[in-house]
Amino acid sequence: MNTRLVSIALLGTLLTTPVASPAAQLTPDATLARHVALEAEYRPAGEVRGTLTNIGEQALGGIVLLVRHGWLWRDELHPGPDDPSWADYVSVDQRLEPGASTTFVYRPATPPPVRDDGRFTRDVEVVGATVYRYADPR
Repeated sequence: MNTRLVSIALLGTLLTTPVASPAAQLTPDATLARHVALEAEYRPAGEVRGTLTNIGEQALGGIVLLVRHGWLWRDELHPGPDDPSWADYVSVDQRLEPGASTTFVYRPATPPPVRDDGRFTRDVEVVGATVYRYADPR
């Protein structure tokens, strides 16, 4: 499986107010579901459109998505020699304040090949984010 880093086009904008003393903390995968919600729509030619929503209590940034293009052989007992599966890491470099959302569009650099010996499946998940915690300004 090939893996590559790509950028995405963001269709939303957020207005953020600067605040003092942010402390960034990388969030492990196991706790990401408490901070960010992902809705995805799978389109032709490998395109994925979706919405990311900050459902936590702290601002988020540096969100990383993993888009997988898995291949299912028509005859799994006799697969071919060239598995066309691949995955892309996608960086969403936008700050999301609590309750804020943004939309994204991912398009693979090369569309999936058209083949008759199987089919592609796709899924996307959030695999990383930075949670900003603010120091008490007292």
